[in-house]
This record gives sequence, structure tokens and C-alpha cells, in this order.
Amino acid sequence: MNRLFLLIIIFSVLIIGCNSEEFEIHELGGNLIESSTVVTMLDTFTVTSSTVIRDSVQTSSLGSVSVGRYVDDYLGSIKATSYSKVDLGATFSLETTDKARLDSIVLVAYSTGIFWGDTTQMQTINVHRVTDHIEINSDTLAYFNTYSLNIDPEVLGTKTFVARPKRKTEVNSGVYHDFRIRLNDELGQQILDSALVNDGILSDATRWEEYLEGIALVPGENDNASVLNFQTDSMNIRLYYRTVGNSSGGSIESHRDFKISKTLSFTNYQADRSNSNQLGTNLSGLVESEIDIPSEQTNNLAFIQGGTGIYTKLKFPYLELLNQQGDAVSLLKAELLLYPEEGTDQKELFPLNKLNFELYQTDRLNRLVSQVVNSRNSQITSIYYIDYENPEDTPLTFDLTTYVSNVLVNGMDEDDGLLVKLTDQYNNAFVNRMVVNNDPNSSLKIKLRTTYAVQK
Repeated sequence: MNRLFLLIIIFSVLIIGCNSEEFEIHELGGNLIESSTVVTMLDTFTVTSSTVIRDSVQTSSLGSVSVGRYVDDYLGSIKATSYSKVDLGATFSLETTDKARLDSIVLVAYSTGIFWGDTTQMQTINVHRVTDHIEINSDTLAYFNTYSLNIDPEVLGTKTFVARPKRKTEVNSGVYHDFRIRLNDELGQQILDSALVNDGILSDATRWEEYLEGIALVPGENDNASVLNFQTDSMNIRLYYRTVGNSSGGSIESHRDFKISKTLSFTNYQADRSNSNQLGTNLSGLVESEIDIPSEQTNNLAFIQGGTGIYTKLKFPYLELLNQQGDAVSLLKAELLLYPEEGTDQKELFPLNKLNFELYQTDRLNRLVSQVVNSRNSQITSIYYIDYENPEDTPLTFDLTTYVSNVLVNGMDEDDGLLVKLTDQYNNAFVNRMVVNNDPNSSLKIKLRTTYAVQK
């Protein structure tokens, strides 16, 4: 064990920059290293890739919702619609002597600063009343990306705009500027009238739910702009009104907020992949979780996308042949390297920088069998730090030393593989995507790079 430990330290210095070439280690000080030991770095293993989809991505209780529509050249059109319960909060009532009158009623939201797509294009958000009940119970433990609710076709409010999702209240401030949609005065007047006559709608939660269960934010049907992400804990419907303040007839400006439920808010993602073939990436058959679409059928590309549940599946059909390299193989390191397809990492449209990815072991049915872990039994994740000037020098890298070691000792089934996905923080809340290059003739194809010592 001590010899192997020293061997690893020395070899880790010597092997930097090696490229699949064998070199013999000569005796370095006494008998620490036997002259018959050969260290090799190999990155020519066959790595097959495919694209799969998981149809159950939880999008409720995340602290944010998404809304918008854009057309992705690789993945087709992506449409995000949000559904949120509107909480009554405390009882709201006014005295008739207040002579209250309506100023306006608006939806107030704050960006998370995260978006995908082209924010220079005009886009529309329509607000509708949700007519289904929104609740978490024994039948509905959470809401997922494929869930949708019935809505009233009447539009409560609409806004067409050019998005500024990173606009802040002040330069270098951490607070994003509010985003507002003016709602119909009829809605505001109805609420104000209920407060004046105390008819129970604004004092009884059940009556309130019957009146306004929730709202849906629906993008323009033909928009090709961006998907925006909004905080739910600061989103509310705000009623502005005036009351008589004194005998002189002056008025007092007031408002009442009806908060959006953080727990009972979720996003539905709809993808139309029928138009994803313009770049040879036809993913229209990606409809069932058991289906693999090989990269050979998608222009030697594989895909990862949050929100819609798209993952890249990898298999290593010849990995066990590493045991044939000598009588005693000692794996020193194994790394998985993935590179984005050239031109797909535009930081202004589809930012990749600082996204966090993870690996799961999977089977023939593409299930998430178990997390891939390291020698300390901790889950392996990888934050992608991209050099936009030289993306070829900054692959997404995972340490697979423990995983490969286990395969060499215990073997693997031909159906075994790995799923590459965004961590839940990104996979559930956002629609970031990565287009992975796996062209067998490209220097930026997917690589499994192993460094090992062989006793000849």
C-alpha cells in the first residue's frame, strides 16, 4: 500500500501532458519503483452516447417559476407556462364610509436574473385565472414539468415587451427591478367591492379559492424570444386604491397584496421537437423514457436540458479490456471529459458557465439507479467553468476513478451506463441546455481518459 501511495504521487507529476503514450519509469532513488512498471495515459476508449428523456421533473416548491417561449435550433420550440395559487392572507375589509375607489390592480414579479433565449425580441405574457384546484395532498405530492391545469380563456391582463431580466434597482445592487403586468380593472373593482360589503370572499379561504384559485402566466403562442425566471416568494397581485382620509376630502393611497404561494407554484414545459431537424438533430422520437436516440442519428451530438428532463446517456463497451494491459493493472486516475458543440455556448443566449452537472448510473430502461460517488462515498458533481475565448481548453470534467476501479474489479453489464444531467437545482427550475459533441473524428469528442500503472 505504501509503495502504491508513493507511486501515485510521483506518477501524478510525470504524467501531466502525456497523450496515450507509454513510457517506462526508471529507478528513482533506491528501490521505490521497479523498473518493469509502465505508466500509460489512454483516452481512446470508445464512448457511445445517446439522448434520453425523463418525464417526471418536479417543478413545484422551487422558489421560482418560468414563463416564455423560444425556438432552439437543436431542440425545437420550448414553451414554459407557470401556474400559481394566490393566497388570501389575512382578512381584508373596508368601511363603506371610507369611500374607497380603485386606482389599479397589477401583478408584481421580480426576476431571478436567469433567462434563456433572445431578450432583444418582443414577447408577450398573458395572465389567466386558473379554474382547477391547486393543492398538495396524498394524491398530488408535487407538481411536475408535464402537469398542466385548466384556465379561463378570458385574459386578466397582458403585456408585450422587450425583456430586461438583469435590470437592477441600482448599479451593483443585488435587487432586481420589478416586472409588472396591469390586470383588468374589473377584477380590481370586484375585490374592492367585496371588501366594502364584507361578503365573505375576503375573509374565508374557501370562498376566496372559489373566486380566485390561482393564476397562470402564459407566453405568446408564436413568440420566439426568451424564457424568463421569476421569484415566487416576492410575487403578488397588488390592489391599489384610495380612501377618504379626513373631513377636508383628501384621499389616502393604500394597497393590499395577495401573495403568490411559493409551495403551490410550478412550471409546465412543452417542447415541440418536430422542427428540430434543421441541423440534423431530429429528436421528434424522444417521447418515452425507455427510448435512446443514438448520437449517430442526431449529427453526432447528445443533449442535456433542464426543465424538459433531457439527459445524455453514456456507455463504455470496451472498458473492461483495460484489465488485459498486463498482469497487474493499478488505476491511478480516470476522468470523463465532455465538450460543447462549437457555437452552442453563447453566453448571451444559452449560458453554460457555472452550471452544475451530476452523474447517475442507469440501466436498459434509463432509470436513475444510483448516484456516481467518489472514494469517500460522496456524490460526484462538476461545475462547468468555461473559457469563452478557448472553449476547447475547458471541458466539463468528472473524476471517475472510483467508478472505473469498481468496473475493473466487478465487471459491468452490457446495459449499464451513465446519465449526465444538471443537478436538481438547475434541472428542475431552469431550461439551461448543453449540446455535447461526440463526433468520432473530432478532437473534442467525449473522452474517458485513464492513467494507470502496469506491472509487466
